[in-house]
Amino acid sequence: MTGIVWNPVLIWFLAGAALAVLEFFVPGIVLIFFGVSAWVVSALLAVGVPLSLPWQIGIWIALGVVLLFTMRRWLSGQLTGFTWQKEDLNKMPHEAVGARVEVVEAIGGKGMEGRVKWKGTLWRAVAEEAIAAGTVVEVVSQENLVLRVKRVV
Repeated sequence: MTGIVWNPVLIWFLAGAALAVLEFFVPGIVLIFFGVSAWVVSALLAVGVPLSLPWQIGIWIALGVVLLFTMRRWLSGQLTGFTWQKEDLNKMPHEAVGARVEVVEAIGGKGMEGRVKWKGTLWRAVAEEAIAAGTVVEVVSQENLVLRVKRVV
């Protein structure tokens, strides 16, 4: 192909950018590390380190694997949130108990579900009695993703 200059610095930089963008579409937080390692290879070439193609590929793969195994757990936690403490997991189901929430979709009573808004999110809710939308209720318990509520007196 005439007129196209194959600059390895640019190729590695664009490969890193493509891998970083693909990370948004592929689950698992893996491609970003190989994207970063491609940028490192690009930077090495840009500052004048003479690397043959096999060395470039070897550094890219080795650094990508090292980053993957050393940084993935930390980065995954930063992006998705996790807890180091098992007792935090035991508190989660009870966090809603006692909270006052607003009914946004009428609850039919006797186990018929409606919806309430808690922490900016709609949750399924049940109550012993029918409760109209707009009513403020109190969370009595949380059973998986369903909140059991009662009227506030």
